[in-house]
Amino acid sequence: MSSSGSRQFLVCHACVFVFLCTVLLAAQPRIAQSRQVVISHVNVVPMDAEHVLNDRTVVVENGKIAKISEGEVPAAKDALVIDGRGKYLMPGLADSACASIFFR
Repeated sequence: MSSSGSRQFLVCHACVFVFLCTVLLAAQPRIAQSRQVVISHVNVVPMDAEHVLNDRTVVVENGKIAKISEGEVPAAKDALVIDGRGKYLMPGLADSACASIFFR
């Protein structure tokens, strides 16, 4: 297999993995999605800017981003708190070229 063929093979398998993870996460009960998730001290990579927002706190409520702030945010009593120090948070991206292989 050529290097471009093996790269395409790996990319497609990665796409399948992401798709399966998405399906599994979507299958979780709505109760789990209602739990507040707080990711603190994370570097956020926005898609509408050319820079990284360093050391932010991201609050997710009902499966959607509710707040991105510079300081600490009080978490709900039953919230899942994730320490994001040294980590980056960005929107999920998909390779559209990979999907076309499955639908030829």
